[in-house]
Amino acid sequence: MCKDKVTVIHKNLILEDPAYSKEITLKPVISVIHGIDKGRIFPFTSSVTIGRGSNADFIINDEQISRIHIKVTLKANAFIIEDMGSTNGTYIEGNKINNLTAVAGSVVHIGESKLVFSLKSEAQIDTEKELYKAAATDALTEISSRLWFMKRADEEIVYARNTDLPLTMIMLDIDFFKKVNDNYGHLAGDYILKQLAAILLKHKRKNDLLGRYGGEEFILLLKDLTAEEAVLISERIRQAVESAEFIYRDHKIPITISMGVCSMQGDNLVDLTNCILIADKLLYKAKENGRNKVEIG
Repeated sequence: MCKDKVTVIHKNLILEDPAYSKEITLKPVISVIHGIDKGRIFPFTSSVTIGRGSNADFIINDEQISRIHIKVTLKANAFIIEDMGSTNGTYIEGNKINNLTAVAGSVVHIGESKLVFSLKSEAQIDTEKELYKAAATDALTEISSRLWFMKRADEEIVYARNTDLPLTMIMLDIDFFKKVNDNYGHLAGDYILKQLAAILLKHKRKNDLLGRYGGEEFILLLKDLTAEEAVLISERIRQAVESAEFIYRDHKIPITISMGVCSMQGDNLVDLTNCILIADKLLYKAKENGRNKVEIG
């Protein structure tokens, strides 16, 4: 064992470990350990605001969280937590708080999310970010993976049912995708999938959910839209794909998509499995009716 000491410094925090001989700096970090954004990690400096609004420093996609829900300030190695007048309150160990000084490791409950504040090294932060990305992201298209989408969508459906908000489930896939792979190769197919994902990202709203369901099939969940508005967005996406230029190694590849669109609200809003089943049946109806169509149910 090396006799030199490592000094771990964060403001007034100094730890010594004789096993190493380099200095490590710890940074304050928020980790989401439960809820829609479980697995996310957010390093900050001295203070941070947390909420679902676009002006929050750390945005959590939880409809039960206020736009600016809490402010957290690191002071003398303790986390000062201030509720910013949230609608649903802030809780630690089941107790509602307005202002609280918490030690590292304390679990803070806001909305349906649970957060932990701690001090971590750069290496720990990088590792956690990579683990989150691997779990949440489809490696090829860099949109949400199927499992991550399903988890998020299930929570959104429960919330919509409790609040009587409308939701629209959309299943879509690429028409004659097998011919793309057969005629141009699988690398061309991968290129098409990535380009389509980029188009979908461009046309979805910030709070809508998008995932790769499998193969050439994608899935969208649109929140708080009328059926008519959802159909307009779907048709806009279909037209954008039809008019886009997909060029791979000097080959222009014509691409269209078929879509199944199912809007539900209140007593008509079924569970996730049945939402997907209904949208999938509509997708196949669009294919049976000639493809490059939006089928509505």
